[in-house]
Amino acid sequence: MTKHLCFLWGMVLLLCLPVDSFAPCVLFGPSNRVLNGTGQLAFIAYNPQTQEVTLIPSIRFTSDAADFGVVIPTPSIPELDTVNRWIFGELEDLTRPVRRWRDRGNGSGCNILSGDFSGIGAGEEADSVVVISQQRVGDFDTVILTADDPMALTDWLDERGYHHSITDNTILQSYIDQKWIFTAMRLNADVLARRGDPDAFMLNFTIDPILLTYTAETLTYPLRLTSISARQGADVTVYTLSSHKMDFPGAEVEYANRITDSERDAIRERYPTVASFIGRQRYLTRLRRTFARTEMGRDFELVRHPNNAEFRRVRYLQVLPFFDNLLLGLLVMVYVASRRIYRLIRRP
Repeated sequence: MTKHLCFLWGMVLLLCLPVDSFAPCVLFGPSNRVLNGTGQLAFIAYNPQTQEVTLIPSIRFTSDAADFGVVIPTPSIPELDTVNRWIFGELEDLTRPVRRWRDRGNGSGCNILSGDFSGIGAGEEADSVVVISQQRVGDFDTVILTADDPMALTDWLDERGYHHSITDNTILQSYIDQKWIFTAMRLNADVLARRGDPDAFMLNFTIDPILLTYTAETLTYPLRLTSISARQGADVTVYTLSSHKMDFPGAEVEYANRITDSERDAIRERYPTVASFIGRQRYLTRLRRTFARTEMGRDFELVRHPNNAEFRRVRYLQVLPFFDNLLLGLLVMVYVASRRIYRLIRRP
């Protein structure tokens, strides 16, 4: 068998294998450092009866700065806690597309999930900034504050290492006008020390989640504020758990499922962190949209989807159709025969 024939058979085997057919906050860092690869990822549980919101933001980014800060705006004072760091891994696995062999007689891709599925004290004022509380939450030092002037807020942030641009004041002003609350977070110094030299520390991970619980009449995602640290746009993925399928303008629904009792029991076995949030609110939705920088000039509201139908994306696995395989086989036979004829002709 010649090298050419070995290569050809290798291509045949390759072609016959299955084929796959197809966080709401802002980062502040030192002015001489760069934050790259920002992406927004968040889990939001909402009870429309009590208007209670549970928000878990996560940020994926790369930076050479240990001196960074995160600021999250909310319409009311939040209570802070931590949550198991595996929650987003569980959500990703739970809502990932199912894999099936493609049936050429059925082109439908709409499916329903089945049940067999893993320095300032509180209350002090400083230049129009009022600190409501400060506490250590997990690996973070947090401060909850309000402000009545964007310059005072950015000055306060700047003094504590939350560096900003002067153009950010206009964005912050819109939240100040609405009387929103700001939660500022930074990694605790002891945490950075355990990781090594803070100046040389490479931040390239997903922040361990902090859970914020607050009340809100509407579910508003502060996209405009996130534009401060998303200079080239942002990929936004939002998981919602509520009483109905949720939506926001331009979003692609990647998963939508009303969790039954049997599904809840299965989730408890395989995804315990996600299961801890499943109570009376049973509809889990995964929404995604990539925003260009020019599209981030206003916040968006998460609302009830007009179509409450369930959906789960399917990735079809397929081999080459019969006639394609037949044609490829004939080509191989012609190739082998031509090689044999060529050798016979060259014999003395």
